[in-house]
This record gives sequence, C-alpha cells and structure tokens, in this order.
Amino acid sequence: MCVEARRLDRSKVHEHFGPDEYRKAVAREKAIKAEAAAPAGPSAPKATSTFEGYAELWRSAQRTAEPKAMRNALRRAYPIIGPLELTAIDGLQLKALQTTLLGVNAHSTVAVTMSHVKRIMRQAAADGRVPRDPTVGVKMPRRDTLDAGGVVTEHDVTTHAESLAIMAAAPARGRLGVILGFGCGMRIGEILAVTPDQHTARKLRPDLLRIDFQETDRGRVGPKTRRGVRTIELPDVAAAEMRRAVKGQAADALLFRGPKGGRPNRGSFYDQVWYPALIGADLLEDRPDGPGQREGAYNFHVTRHYAASAMLGRGVTVEEVAAYLGDAVVTISTVYAHWLRDAPGLAKGALDAALGPVPPPAAEDEADEAGGAGGAP
Repeated sequence: MCVEARRLDRSKVHEHFGPDEYRKAVAREKAIKAEAAAPAGPSAPKATSTFEGYAELWRSAQRTAEPKAMRNALRRAYPIIGPLELTAIDGLQLKALQTTLLGVNAHSTVAVTMSHVKRIMRQAAADGRVPRDPTVGVKMPRRDTLDAGGVVTEHDVTTHAESLAIMAAAPARGRLGVILGFGCGMRIGEILAVTPDQHTARKLRPDLLRIDFQETDRGRVGPKTRRGVRTIELPDVAAAEMRRAVKGQAADALLFRGPKGGRPNRGSFYDQVWYPALIGADLLEDRPDGPGQREGAYNFHVTRHYAASAMLGRGVTVEEVAAYLGDAVVTISTVYAHWLRDAPGLAKGALDAALGPVPPPAAEDEADEAGGAGGAP
C-alpha cells in the first residue's frame, strides 16, 4: 500500500506500507494532512517563516542601484507585519498595513514600501511558502487631488526675497551650487557631479549645460531616471556664475569638493554651503549641537520646488517644466497641483490675454437699444 501527499509548502511525502498495515497507512495520511500548514521542514530555517526573515533573504538576493532605499522602505513595514508568519498574511493584512502606513507617511512613500512588500509575497507564493498570492486585489488608493499630503504648496516654497537672500549669503565656494538649485531646479546629486566639460563643450552656446551624471554614495553614476539626462539653457545669472567657476579648471575636474579636497557628498555640502547660507539669510540659527540637530531647517530640495513653481507660475507648460527638470509630466502635475490651483491671477491673466479688450458696441446697435428702450410706436 502506498501513501502519497503534498504539503502546503509543496514538499512531497511518499511512503509504502504492507498489505496488513491499512490502519497504519490511514493514520499516516491523516498525520500528513495535519502537518499541511507546517513550514517546509527542518531544512528551512525557522527565521524565514516570518515575513521579516523571508524579506531579508529576498532583499539580499536582489540587485538594485539603491540598496539602502530598499532596506529603509521595508523597515517601515517590519514593525507591523514583520513578526507575522508568512502563512498568516492575507489580503486583509496587506490592506491594513497600507492604511496604517498612509496615516503617517506620504502617499508616494507608502507606494514604494507596498511595492516591495507585494513583490516579496508574490515570491513567497511562487516558492510555495504561502498557499496563494495574497496581493491580488490590493492596490494603492488613488491620491485625492485635494489632499495636500505629499504635494508642494506655497508654504513649502521659499519666497522670492528668501531665495535671493540665501543665494547672496552662500559661501563663495558653493555659490554656484545654490544658484543652480534655485535657478535651474537641479538635484543636489546632479550639482555635485558638474564638471567644466559639461558646460564648455558647447562653445557655440555657452549658456547650455549638459546633465548626465550625479554624485551618490556609490560614486559618480547616471542620473536618477532616464529623463534626468538632459541639456538645459542656463538663466543669465547661472550662466555668468558658471563661466566664473570653470575658468582655469581642468575639463574633467569636479567643481565641488569635500572638506579635505576629496569627492563631494551631500553631508559636506550641507555643512559647508547650505547651512551657512541659511544662517546668513537669517533663516536658521547657528546651533552648537551640530547640523544633525537643526530641526525645521529648509532642505536643499526646496530650491527645486522654487524653480518649478517659478516656471509654472509664469505660464510655462507642465511638459516644458518636466523636460527642464528631468522629471515625469505626471509628477510635476501632481506634486505642484496645489500650488497651481492657488496661484493668484494665473488663470484670469491667461484668459484676459486670450480675449483682449472687449470692443465697444456699434453705433447702430446703440440706436436700436435706445429705440427699444422707448417702446414700440
């Protein structure tokens, strides 16, 4: 007599019994069914039966350009579902996780975390760790266009006076970087990777800058996305500052350096350039406990918000702004939707320009109106 069965973890059991061992075979079959919900067996480490244990194994097998970002995204989920057994996680658990994360994080942040969580659970289903894929039907809710969470409002953008004050107070060694932020909306990584040949190679148009690299913890790499590779036309102020900065520099020399002349990084740029500029503009107190404790300080990314808002507020189309900043059209229209809605006079000014002055009524029309007012003869 033969007993053959398969557990939920996809492992197969195949045992033989003699002709007189019917009762024993039936008992063994019942025991196998009772063990169906057990982990794969002694070969599978106990830690991997939990979501966090399996997720860490999954993460170590991935090849990604931003491993720290993936780790941080998953750490947002671990306190909620990390200790749970994989077999205990269903669609309802994932929706509850999503709702909890949305209560304390921006919509885009939760979307990244949920994307990784879903990939992990799909892999677990493919490996037979869970009986079925629990991610079916679990989708991120559409962002409410009236919800200010995760979008930029006028309160998140420096004023014109504040922006000028920050640029004026920037130290000489980093003044170009601050101007490229406010004037061109460049990301800090793109600014730190600028070299003279990205500017001087275009001798026919010295006001152009080619952006095709960024400086990261992994060194000099390509831009954040494929849209990040672009050539932009520098504003006059930025073009003049660029010409001054590249004068006498080698073509491949980095225009920004670390504190000891090494490769630049975001931390040193904040300490040497950004925080001193905020202090000089009276937007930040010089606190003795170090830059890591400067709560409430403007993040450098506010310069990108300023540049985008300045272009949108002056009638530049969303498509043109997206191309200039190296971003997606949907990102620009979503992130800055609130600012556009509240931009004073933008829609009215456009309509006034389209309509022009209203012509006065013709003389015969005025006569007809006058006759009609007196009544019929």
